[in-house]
Amino acid sequence: MSTEGWNPVNEITATWEPKQTGSTKTQNLVHLEPTPQSYLIGWYVETKEAVGGNNSKIHKLKFHEAGNKEHVIGDLTNGYISVWGTGVLDDLIAKNIQPGQFIKIDWNGVQQPKKAGGKPYHGWTVSTNNSVAPIQVDSPAMAQPATNPPASGQSAAQPLGGFPGGGVQPAANTSAGSVSDAVMDDDDDDLPF
Repeated sequence: MSTEGWNPVNEITATWEPKQTGSTKTQNLVHLEPTPQSYLIGWYVETKEAVGGNNSKIHKLKFHEAGNKEHVIGDLTNGYISVWGTGVLDDLIAKNIQPGQFIKIDWNGVQQPKKAGGKPYHGWTVSTNNSVAPIQVDSPAMAQPATNPPASGQSAAQPLGGFPGGGVQPAANTSAGSVSDAVMDDDDDDLPF
């Protein structure tokens, strides 16, 4: 059978990278500092596991807004964007976010360990906005949102954790989410980048 006329469905062609620009391969790696524009907003679609040589996770979102357009690498024409996971971000998403939810991811920069002997890690805040309807993600076409979401400044976002400023608040029930200190300090995949 010929491959002519076939187009990939929901292929990710853009990545959000607020932590650095350049690469070690081209010897132009520049580490960035977080700013109020270090955020990404969209509908969470899925997490792909065991990706690449380091068996990392990639989180896929239906794109809505990026605080700094320079943090978007690649082409957004298909409407999807990926975020490489880190221990903290992976944990926040796995414990708190359901497919289809409208979320905001803020990168808070490199954080120092809370325990002696711990390693620095990337801090994140993941927030939800329940005033925006979720999308249906079990169909191949990934449905469009039911309503127009607010701009980031109008968001009624509810932080789930991260650092600093948001912190992680242990929840009375597991739906609010929490991340243990052991997980926070065990981010071998986070640095150096």
